[in-house]
Amino acid sequence: MRIHRLELQAFGPFAGREEVDFTVLNEAGLFLLDGPTGAGKSTVLAGICFALYGSVPGERSPESLASTQAPLGTRPEVLLDFTVSGRRFEVQRWPRYRRPAKRKLKDGTGLTEEKAGAVLREHREGQWQEVSTRADEIGQLLGTVLHLDAQQFMRVVLLPQGEFATFLRARSAEKESLLRKLFGTGRFDGVEDFLAGRHRALEAAVSRDRDQVAAARGDLLACLDDGLGDLWWQNASAGHGDVGGADPDGAQDAPGDAEADSGSDAGSDSDADSEVCAGDGPEQWFDDVLGDRAARAVGQAVTASATARREAARHLARAQERLTALTGRRQDLRQATAWRDRSARHRELATQVAEDRTALERHGVAVSVDRRAREAEAAGQAHQAALEALEELRAVADADALCARWSEGARE
Repeated sequence: MRIHRLELQAFGPFAGREEVDFTVLNEAGLFLLDGPTGAGKSTVLAGICFALYGSVPGERSPESLASTQAPLGTRPEVLLDFTVSGRRFEVQRWPRYRRPAKRKLKDGTGLTEEKAGAVLREHREGQWQEVSTRADEIGQLLGTVLHLDAQQFMRVVLLPQGEFATFLRARSAEKESLLRKLFGTGRFDGVEDFLAGRHRALEAAVSRDRDQVAAARGDLLACLDDGLGDLWWQNASAGHGDVGGADPDGAQDAPGDAEADSGSDAGSDSDADSEVCAGDGPEQWFDDVLGDRAARAVGQAVTASATARREAARHLARAQERLTALTGRRQDLRQATAWRDRSARHRELATQVAEDRTALERHGVAVSVDRRAREAEAAGQAHQAALEALEELRAVADADALCARWSEGARE
């Protein structure tokens, strides 16, 4: 940021309109504002802050800086011409002030209050162009280009007049308090407490992790004892080179690989064994040693289980073959037994069948004779009925006169 020009009117001790040209001062790089007390040195800095943010350093208000020496009704205002981030702005601000009213007011003072205002212009294409006349919008725009708010600007760029002298004369503790006040380091006061609380929380977490590790060790040892026996750790200690065990499929490593693995395992096992006494149980082992030995024991158990599964699979295959053969033989025996039983029943029933056949033949002959007899009896009955009918007809004919004449005629 570079200031080019500052104009003050009815502001502080400046009753008229004063202009400060910073162009020559900027070329010098470093300059000093010098003058007797009350000459307006702090007012120049306060005017810069007021033009940018609408507020002034210290406990004063912008309205309190209106000059009491200026003619009544003169508007107190500040105009600042500056460049920031390659853009040139001109901001003009004025606080609330009182001026003579055009007509007498009810309070009898004859003064009316004018509201505070601001105008922001930007130098574009060789001329000043108005950007905004709203104080809040101007504040937001300047805040985005300056990247500092009013409090930060007063703490970093403008130190209040009496604060720096107080700092030079203060003791260490007082300087710390003053620096905290000037630079707003209060937000860092709780950092130590936060870190201490974080440390306590981490210690508690570590303690919980230790408890979980201890519980996990206990669970692991209990599972190993239940699954592999109480002396699993002796077998695991004896088989240093068989952490992974044999290949479940029966494959073996190449000789070169076996030598390399045995060498690396030997080095690691020797280091682990140097940390564990020969007679110590797994409860005294370090976590990494326990994990290595447990992995070795589980690997050996898995290898043995795989071998047992393959052997059981072979026995199962042979048993299934024998079962299939026995099943076929059982079916053949069932069929043979069924055939034998049917043959015996056939032989037992053959005599009865022959007798039944003879009786059936005799029954057939008897049925034929009986049918002939019944037919003969029916014919006899029909013949007798015909004779009776003939006799009846003859009697009727004899009784009939016409038939009698025919009969006599026939006899003659």
